[in-house]
Amino acid sequence: RVLRTLRRLQIVWRLVSGLLSAWDTMASTMGLILLWLYIFGCVATEIITNDPQLRANTDTAAIIDTHFGSVPRATLTLLQFVTMDAIAEVYFPLVVEKPILIIYFLPLLMFLSIGLMNLVTAVLVDHALRQSSLEAEAARDEKKREIKAALPGLLDVFDSLDADQSGYITREEIAGVPLTLLPPKILETASVNSMEDLFDMLDGNESGSLSQVDFLDGLLSLLVHEMPIWALQLQKRLLPLQKATNQISNDLQFIKWHHESF
Repeated sequence: RVLRTLRRLQIVWRLVSGLLSAWDTMASTMGLILLWLYIFGCVATEIITNDPQLRANTDTAAIIDTHFGSVPRATLTLLQFVTMDAIAEVYFPLVVEKPILIIYFLPLLMFLSIGLMNLVTAVLVDHALRQSSLEAEAARDEKKREIKAALPGLLDVFDSLDADQSGYITREEIAGVPLTLLPPKILETASVNSMEDLFDMLDGNESGSLSQVDFLDGLLSLLVHEMPIWALQLQKRLLPLQKATNQISNDLQFIKWHHESF
């Protein structure tokens, strides 16, 4: 339960870190929106607030007094176009009374409500992808450091197990060797009771011996990559099947070509 909680907190921290790292984008966006709203608010006081045709209609006059009475009020009203908050109640009666105002409201709808918000979303997503790429690169560097630190110790373990210095270790050679010879993290991941059990886990193809490469690959997968041992065994068992499948495919292609030639 504690591990699950820590994993969730790591995800939350990643989200918070992404928002904090994108503060410059968010601040720039906020400044651009405020500038856009202020400009259109000033225009609204000239073409809407002082328009005699709109003032003559009681419905549109009420909208003007409520939403476009001053530049700050007009700017606050136009903020609804950012959030798409009941904007039809504002522009619809005005455009019906004076259709030419569609030239004023259409840029607000297209560039502010749709274009700018989608652009900001794209920028934030791109920033999140770049941040994730940097984190993945940092994780790979950390894995490389772990491998570099663990490799000499694992080589010493293999040399101590390879009694006849043949380059291979057998089940008989590691019989009776204590588990304390292995790094503690491997024991936590593998959950084995003896070195013989570890040998059986690493010997996925049941050849009866392990080369230095097979031994190091299996232990590094447990130590660094945190790959389940069953996945490692399955991968080793699938390699011969893949080779056999490729060979069968090549033979069938040859038979087909030979048959078509006749």
